[in-house]
Amino acid sequence: MADITGRNINTRDAATVDDEVKITVNTAVVAVAANEDRLYLAISIIDKDAFIRLMPAATDGSERKGIFLKKNTTYEFPTDNIYVGEISIINKKNNEKPVYYVTEF
Repeated sequence: MADITGRNINTRDAATVDDEVKITVNTAVVAVAANEDRLYLAISIIDKDAFIRLMPAATDGSERKGIFLKKNTTYEFPTDNIYVGEISIINKKNNEKPVYYVTEF
């Protein structure tokens, strides 16, 4: 059998799981900083709907677009060609304050 190696082989001892974060503004916030060494990323929305945006928070900061996540949902980014740029998040409606957390390695 061929030896399969590549960028997505996990060589780290542990994943980083951030504490829960609450969005408290009506504009996009940085959910995950850019990381060229990223191998895995999942974002979980806990209590309110939100949009994950594959762009910096400063770009179109009030636009509600991107990957829509309903409450109590986790989005795992594809690992075969993972996005390594900044990821922002924005609430679905003004004055809603969704809570999310990030798992990354």
